[in-house]
Amino acid sequence: MIEMSHRLIRTERRWRELAEKMRAAGKPPCLIVAAVANRYVRWMFQQMNQKPNQPAASSSSASSGRTIRKNQRKNQRKNQCARWPGPKLMNVSS
Repeated sequence: MIEMSHRLIRTERRWRELAEKMRAAGKPPCLIVAAVANRYVRWMFQQMNQKPNQPAASSSSASSGRTIRKNQRKNQRKNQCARWPGPKLMNVSS
């Protein structure tokens, strides 16, 4: 993955720009290479899990996709809590 990251930084504009931005922020080279590898693997995972009719997501819409998924999970939890009948009372007969 590290070799792949070096190659991506050398050959692909998107990853070179990310590396230059991180370098300008004073990040060490080993961190830059690892960050590019991490983001590339995450991007590849998203590409592999897309539905056939779904267009490729740009990096700006990826964050909005995260927000949508986060809101969906929050709504699911809220719905689960709304359906919960509450504690069952014990029938104690004396």
